[in-house]
Amino acid sequence: MQKRMSAWGYKFEHYMTDGCDPSEGVEENEEYCCVVRSRLDNHSLVYGAEVDGADPSLYKTPHADLNAFIELKTSKELIRDADHRTLHKFKLLKWWSQSKLVGIPRVVCGFRDKEGIVHTLKMFDVEEMPAMAQDHWKPNIMLNFVKTFLDYVKSCVQVDNPKAVYKFQRKHNGDVVSCTYLGHDHDWTFLPEWYFEKVFKG
Repeated sequence: MQKRMSAWGYKFEHYMTDGCDPSEGVEENEEYCCVVRSRLDNHSLVYGAEVDGADPSLYKTPHADLNAFIELKTSKELIRDADHRTLHKFKLLKWWSQSKLVGIPRVVCGFRDKEGIVHTLKMFDVEEMPAMAQDHWKPNIMLNFVKTFLDYVKSCVQVDNPKAVYKFQRKHNGDVVSCTYLGHDHDWTFLPEWYFEKVFKG
């Protein structure tokens, strides 16, 4: 069922961005990514982020301003109190976490029935999500965790070598994050050789 719902999400993204025929198949390996540089306290961050779409009325090239970008999501229709609680407690947290650090200001959600058919669209402002969460979660606690984790990463990563691999692990439902230095173990290396050639030797 999870795979089916994921396919519904891809279908929704494609329909909203290029108006494709909903009865056609979907290419799930295509995505648009941008590289973002930001700061969190004393940490300078550079990371890649997948972006679903942009509002054409706000979009300007080059797209240094992320204000036009939007995130597209699907969720089941809000029928019972439990559906609203799930949205506020879990979905908004995930959407806020994904969008806030990247700088995407809005999420458009298509509310679907049990067959995956979207009947309602609603736009959510990312900055308003914490208030909508009704105290189920707090943004400052989330950001403090990220900062504390990055402090820990900095204290652990002592080897200045792009091929060195560190494994950070948190046990399910646990609070403690552990670090293991794996050296240059090829079983754990995930960056391809061409990347090293291009970035460090090119």
